[in-house]
Amino acid sequence: MALQRLGWSVKIFERRSDWEGAADRAAWSVTLTQRAFDTLEELGVDCSALEGVPLQGRVILGAAPGGKPISSPMAFRNINLSTRRIAKLCVRAARERGIECAFDHECLGVDQHGETSRVRFLRADGSLVEAEAELVVGADGANSAVRGSLQRSAFGFEVAQDFEGSPQFRIATLPVDDDAKLLPSRKPAVEGVTSGELRAVGDALYTSFAAGAGVILSPNVDRSVSIVATEEIFADVPSGDNGTAVRTALEAKAPNVAAYVGDVPGACAALAAARPLAGKTVKVSRFADGNVVLVGDAAHCMLNNLGQGANCALEDVQLLSAALAPVDASAAVAPALQRFSERRKRDADAAAELSKRAFTISPLLPRAANLIVYLLSYRAFQKLYALTRLAWLMPWQTAVNVDVKRSYGAISRAKAAQDAAGLAAFGVAFVALLIGAIKAIVGAVGLVRAFG
Repeated sequence: MALQRLGWSVKIFERRSDWEGAADRAAWSVTLTQRAFDTLEELGVDCSALEGVPLQGRVILGAAPGGKPISSPMAFRNINLSTRRIAKLCVRAARERGIECAFDHECLGVDQHGETSRVRFLRADGSLVEAEAELVVGADGANSAVRGSLQRSAFGFEVAQDFEGSPQFRIATLPVDDDAKLLPSRKPAVEGVTSGELRAVGDALYTSFAAGAGVILSPNVDRSVSIVATEEIFADVPSGDNGTAVRTALEAKAPNVAAYVGDVPGACAALAAARPLAGKTVKVSRFADGNVVLVGDAAHCMLNNLGQGANCALEDVQLLSAALAPVDASAAVAPALQRFSERRKRDADAAAELSKRAFTISPLLPRAANLIVYLLSYRAFQKLYALTRLAWLMPWQTAVNVDVKRSYGAISRAKAAQDAAGLAAFGVAFVALLIGAIKAIVGAVGLVRAFG
């Protein structure tokens, strides 16, 4: 749609079946922040169809069963929903503007020929289709066929992929038909958290870490809930489990959320049957080659720890559109794409790196200490910012969601500074406690000698 507004004749090829008739639940859930809505609104997309109850993040650190967990609210508010729901809205808007959308076309690769490229597709019926274009935009995901073609054919085009910072996890998205499991919007989103046993969820993303395992509950605006559980939970779950062993494992390893997950019909069975996944980051040496350009996960796949994958992808649209706005001839396409690549790559790489260490204060600290220092430093900067309103004191987690004018690179620098401050405070507190313990031991020894 952005290209059409610039005067391009556009055709979309998609490997899945037509999204217009697809179920909302059969897709990954993502978080949309202001970065995404700015792009959609600039394109004239009616975002009212995406309206729902905004979600407020909440981090829960594990406690012993029956104990009160440490938790913290996040100050920013987002919308969590299915990627398919976003796609359906955009496809409908594109068709209304006369853009042709060809579904069931799997991209096999791109052949570049001067100022044009030929793209090959495999149709659902097994036949092959070729399309020629002056501009090819590869938005085909983390395992991009367009990127693969550039990697094979273009000298100097390099791709690096890694799974650093991503544990294996399983995901299940289920409808919640029981009103008791979803709190009305007028009810506090934190209900059930402070008691140590979550039995209903409200307008929040619940991130729980307990006993070396993690569970994230993401209520969606379509009355479904996405449940993400790290693979440590399933270590003792036998294959073919009907969900009984999963529930037992959750009660042992993630007691804060076990009651809720166990009571959502089909949740434990769905998690037992789910295939283990691992997120990955992808970096390429450049986002463009000739008249071919990569955007979204094809260019800069990141871990979902940051909640910025979809937002970063939609932000690409604004920048690519700005780079192509002055183009008036085929020969000007490649230089414009190169300018986009040079401008965007550094910031997108910063976002990918940030996603790998979002919950890590220092690699030298054990996981439990990292989580505690992370939580306490977030709360400290949250209080400082509330008192001073100084932008550089805004917690970086809040800034990445609400301050859309601040680049990912600037957010990364803010995180480094805030982490250093948190780590320093932790070090001072640790030394103070150590000195106090030594004094207490010395005093106790003195008493023993005095009465000896």
